[in-house]
Amino acid sequence: MTLGLTLWYARVVRGFLALAMLAGVAATARTLSLIELVQKSEIIAHGKVRSLETAKDEAGRTVTRVELDVDEIWKGAKTNRLSLVYEGGILGERRVTVLGQPNYHPEEEVVVFCVRSTAGLLVTVEMAQGKFVVVRDGRGGVSVHNTVFGAIPSGPPAGGYRPPYQLPISLKDLQRQVEESQ
Repeated sequence: MTLGLTLWYARVVRGFLALAMLAGVAATARTLSLIELVQKSEIIAHGKVRSLETAKDEAGRTVTRVELDVDEIWKGAKTNRLSLVYEGGILGERRVTVLGQPNYHPEEEVVVFCVRSTAGLLVTVEMAQGKFVVVRDGRGGVSVHNTVFGAIPSGPPAGGYRPPYQLPISLKDLQRQVEESQ
């Protein structure tokens, strides 16, 4: 084996080890309770994503601005529009993903728990933990799912058990619990 090929293999192995360490760190992140999310939030809003705009910030990082049409404010100053940011997004042909950041989509109905960053910009509390997706079933049922641990569950998992943090909750129950936690 040539020296160049050996160095290439060594870099690949180091890359896999780095990814494994990152996955281990992500897997050990503490899940906050709803009460903790409420306490950390300046604003809690229910609304629909109007638009996304991705650009480079002053430091050269890829940042996405989310414009949210607000239906209800559950905590904080009343407003009909929120603008929040997260690191990552799609800019041209390049996608930047930051582990743990929420993803937002146009027309997506959400409940967001927000706080101001040190730069004064609104961000989702505890990354993806502070974003809940509202799902309407077409029969009048409305449930809310936190997707921090994967996609919205579509049915019972293998074995029939779903951890409590993956269970859907009704929008009204979430709002009641938020109000009781303030």
